[in-house]
Amino acid sequence: MHHVLRRLIAASATLILLLSPDAAQAQATMTITGRVTSNGQPLGGTQIGIVELSAGAVTDQQGRYSFIIDPARASKPVSLLARSIGYRPIRRSITLSAGRSEQNFELEKDVLNLETVVTTGVSDATSQKKTTFAVAAVDNAQIKEAPASSPLGALAGRVAGASVTAVNGEPGSAPRIRLRGPTSLTGSQDPLIIVDGTISRLSLADINSEDIERIEVIKGAAASSLYGSDAANGVVQIFTKRGAALAAGQTSVTVRNEYGSNDLRKTVPNNFSHPYKVTAAGEFARDANGNRVQEDDKISDNSYPKVFDQLGNVFRSGQFMTNYISVGQRNEKSNFNASFQNSKDQGIANLLSGYNRQNFRMNLDLELHPKLDLQTGAFYGQSKADASDDSSGDAFFGLRFLEPNIDLLENNPNGTPYKAAIRQTPASGNVSNPLYNWSNIQSLNDRNRFTGTLKVRYRPFQWLTYEANTNFDRGSRELRRYVPLGYIGSTGTVSKGNISSDVDQ
Repeated sequence: MHHVLRRLIAASATLILLLSPDAAQAQATMTITGRVTSNGQPLGGTQIGIVELSAGAVTDQQGRYSFIIDPARASKPVSLLARSIGYRPIRRSITLSAGRSEQNFELEKDVLNLETVVTTGVSDATSQKKTTFAVAAVDNAQIKEAPASSPLGALAGRVAGASVTAVNGEPGSAPRIRLRGPTSLTGSQDPLIIVDGTISRLSLADINSEDIERIEVIKGAAASSLYGSDAANGVVQIFTKRGAALAAGQTSVTVRNEYGSNDLRKTVPNNFSHPYKVTAAGEFARDANGNRVQEDDKISDNSYPKVFDQLGNVFRSGQFMTNYISVGQRNEKSNFNASFQNSKDQGIANLLSGYNRQNFRMNLDLELHPKLDLQTGAFYGQSKADASDDSSGDAFFGLRFLEPNIDLLENNPNGTPYKAAIRQTPASGNVSNPLYNWSNIQSLNDRNRFTGTLKVRYRPFQWLTYEANTNFDRGSRELRRYVPLGYIGSTGTVSKGNISSDVDQ
């Protein structure tokens, strides 16, 4: 009887173990949990992981984290690393053993950004101070203090040795960047531009700076040794925002509205004297052909009887406005960030409507399997600009030759506004009335751009990673110009007008 009872007890114990594999598995695994804080406040979005095993987790909004690891994967102490952007990382040595281990961290602010992580020119994320070459980094915290209209503008005054200058004052134009000064007399001096892993040959004026997570810059010969001859003038790599920086389960909504005005800051004083003879009534003395007669000494010491504020007529105080919204979210196995921006810059040129741009961006990360993840992104931007025609004899070029006694607001003989026939002989034939040109000539610049990225990463083993990516960046620009029938030139001649269109893809 006792023998039968012992068999029943043994069979029951075996059955319980078979029905409870989780309990047996829990005894064979190690759960690492804890909380990350800074100045006593929870620090969400902190990455906690074991460096040697490529395993870990991200803290939630309360700063808590937890992940399970098999102790058999390591026979010696391993490093548990806690890292968050803008904070000094902490590395702690632990020994893996079955059961539960609580590891709490208190991170300190990295005021000097000595522990900034960069990826440009290295195979994996590396601390900036550990790279064998100089990598300058500008993060979103610096950019959002004073966002520029383009990514390159965000580098102005923030990267040593980088010169950022405006090509022209036209709204929507991208600035020019030079790293460590000019490098060639005849060749290109532009650095290699990389946006989310895509080498870009198009203008960065289509991308808004609010979408940027960080910018990394490599200057000098190091860039060429890492990226080839295309990077002889340096490398500028731009990373746009993703949801990976958020805490687990966190949703972030950003709304930004900006309004301001642009003005003509400085002007060169005009010359209000002329070298022509004048009559007793103060009018110009003219010869038989109606031309003004110069003084024998040809010295400009005679004052114009009447002068006008031509720069005040041509330029104005132009308003600009930017509306931006972004939504980001991070879940257990996915994260995304989507944004939309509307930007309008009236410009300072009177009568022109300026520049208008709309951008949409979407970045998505997915963990399809513990060993397989996917990153994808899409960007579409369109812009329209009422461009000023600054070709020879027009707009600003002609404004430089105007004499101060010409009234640009005077009507033409046919009653239309802004006097066109303003040439005074003898004088340069390049003179023109910009106001008349802008009110009659339509010069439009339309741009469209689409960018797509896809990256797949597969890790079959701890020491082996396969990575495949494809990128697409395509833009088009259409320049349209319409000169109406009856257009009056600066000498009073009437043209038949013309229509032209130039498409660049």
